[in-house]
Amino acid sequence: MFETTQNTNYLEDTSNLLKIVEGFRKQPYGDTKEILTIGYGINLQVRTWLVAVLNELGVFGEIREVESENNIQALDNLENKAIIDEFIK
Repeated sequence: MFETTQNTNYLEDTSNLLKIVEGFRKQPYGDTKEILTIGYGINLQVRTWLVAVLNELGVFGEIREVESENNIQALDNLENKAIIDEFIK
């Protein structure tokens, strides 16, 4: 689909394609397989993605900068466990 050896805007083009194909929804929804999803198709049944989204929504209080999966795992702590588990249910 993309000629990556000549396309220096590969990541931007891929992002734009994803936006067109998936569409954006700011509220959680069930996708075609009834998997809880948000945004441009982020699977909220994957715990790390759910924790990152809850952080961005300010559910844990102060929104923390997430630069790596380690940052997300740090948010998945005892203090936030009950909130996270409630969303998983």
